[in-house]
Amino acid sequence: MMAYSPMEKAGAEISVNEKEIRELLSIIDTLFGIQAGYFHLSETNKRWTVILNRTQPYGPYCQLVRKRHAGRCESSNDDFLEKAKALGKPLWYQCYNGLFELYLPLRLGARDAGFLHLAQVRSEKPFVTVARECGLHENPDLEDLRKIYEGLPVVEAKKREMIARLITVFAEQIVAKRLVEWREADPSKLLEYYVEEHLDKDPSIEGAARYVGKSASWVTHTFKKKYARSFRDHLGARRIERARAHLAVKSIAETATLCGFKNRYHFTRVFTRLAGMTPMLFQRSLRKGEKGGN
Repeated sequence: MMAYSPMEKAGAEISVNEKEIRELLSIIDTLFGIQAGYFHLSETNKRWTVILNRTQPYGPYCQLVRKRHAGRCESSNDDFLEKAKALGKPLWYQCYNGLFELYLPLRLGARDAGFLHLAQVRSEKPFVTVARECGLHENPDLEDLRKIYEGLPVVEAKKREMIARLITVFAEQIVAKRLVEWREADPSKLLEYYVEEHLDKDPSIEGAARYVGKSASWVTHTFKKKYARSFRDHLGARRIERARAHLAVKSIAETATLCGFKNRYHFTRVFTRLAGMTPMLFQRSLRKGEKGGN
């Protein structure tokens, strides 16, 4: 399953200029004969925003394969989308049924804004190789699959690389022209998500400001107004709250890492100041409580 961004959890939604995005995607079909689409999942209503440059989402080859292997197709999609998100750039991959597809995650600043997808492209590989690699040789529709595959236009590796460059330019255009935008959730609520998502990292006032689309002074003022303490003090308090939970089941060193501290010494110093005892004494108090409860 794909993870949702904090913006989605906070109730924000994507606003999409469908007409202009469709026009960009249609260029891919006109130039290369490749299906292209923009996808984004709404957390609010659990529905996909899907814009395609064709009316039929699957070509004849995929339609035939999906009769028996639809689950494998969906698994392929999820697996490679996560890899593309980790890379942060276009990823061409051979799907589990032999065709090449491309994912390009779309981001607005630090926020997930869906992805662009190119689909159902034949490579230079002959069908006998594809059938062997993908375990299609036992499919009763094998001969029909072969005929359809061999009728597809070949898009060699060099051209796929050029197409990936072009789709990157399209993504930049979509962001620059604001064809996809977040309808903002409550920015102060987003600050909470920023802190929670970054407790094990290195959050900053500047990073929080970029995340919510506000100034650093707005972040500083909001924390003082909402929590009656500074950003740094709030971050430290939340880390210690999380550390208390981790110390019940994890070592002090593990807890320090999971809560974003530079080392065990730094963690012990901050924990002692805010919790009134060392992490070791806190763990001992938990054990005594367990014994007393028994």
